[in-house]
Amino acid sequence: MSTNPTPEEYAAVERHNQLAREIITQITGQRTGFGSSPADVLMLCESILVGVTLECFQAGTDVQVLEILLARVKERLAGVRLKNMEVQGRG
Repeated sequence: MSTNPTPEEYAAVERHNQLAREIITQITGQRTGFGSSPADVLMLCESILVGVTLECFQAGTDVQVLEILLARVKERLAGVRLKNMEVQGRG
């Protein structure tokens, strides 16, 4: 999202986050239905990512799209780690 998001952009991000929370709760809250380990959950996420990529992008563009997607995932995870990091020291 841009530095100064429009109300429409902000609403879209909020809706995406809400949908993501619902989907995550379904996946992680019902692990016993398809496996109980984090590896099972990650395998399900892999299958979903492949399916969405095949549905949304032409063959041949998928590699570039996945590289961009994974770069964004890494950025967001780094942001979460930094946000949760305790500051130590004096300045």
